[in-house]
Amino acid sequence: DDIINGQGTIALEILEKLSNPSYFLASIGGGSMIASNSLVFHELSAKTKVLGFQTYGADAMFKSLEADDLVKIPHITSQVESFATKYVSQKTFSLTKKYVSEIIRMQDQECVDASIFMLERANILIELSASVCVAALLKKKFIFNPSDKIVITLCGGNYDLGVLSKQIILNKNVNKNPCQ
Repeated sequence: DDIINGQGTIALEILEKLSNPSYFLASIGGGSMIASNSLVFHELSAKTKVLGFQTYGADAMFKSLEADDLVKIPHITSQVESFATKYVSQKTFSLTKKYVSEIIRMQDQECVDASIFMLERANILIELSASVCVAALLKKKFIFNPSDKIVITLCGGNYDLGVLSKQIILNKNVNKNPCQ
C-alpha cells in the first residue's frame, strides 16, 4: 500500500504543472505506478487517458486483464529487467482494470531502439522500462493528435551499461532508424 500510495504522487506533481494532460503513459512491472496514478488522474483529471505498456514475455498485467483474473507467468522472457514480474497483486489489478484505458504490448527490440534513440538524440539515458513509452510514440502504437499533451515518466536507474554498449553496436551494424 505504501508503494502504491507513494507512486501516486507522480500524477499529483504532474497536475501541479500541467492541467488536463491528454495522455499519461506508464510502463507496467508490478502495476503499482499505473494503478495509483490512474486513480489520481481519474479523480482529478478525468479526461486524461492512462495507457499502460508492457513487453511480450513480461506481461502479467495484460494477461490478467485478458483473463479477467490474476495470471502468474511461469517464466519471464523479456530482456526488460524492470518488467521481470511474474504476477501482479489483486489491488494493482483491480485499480488498473477500473481506471486504465488500454494496455499495449511492445517488442523488446522496440524498447532497445527507443532507449538508444533517446541517448543519441536527447543525451538522456533511460532504462528499457521507460523507453517502452517512447517506443509507443515513435511506433505510433496508439492514436494521438499533435496538439495532445502526452506525459511520460522517464527513469534511468536500472540499466547495464555493458549491455547497452552491445545493443548500440548491434544497432549501428544493422543501421536501424527507430523512427521508421
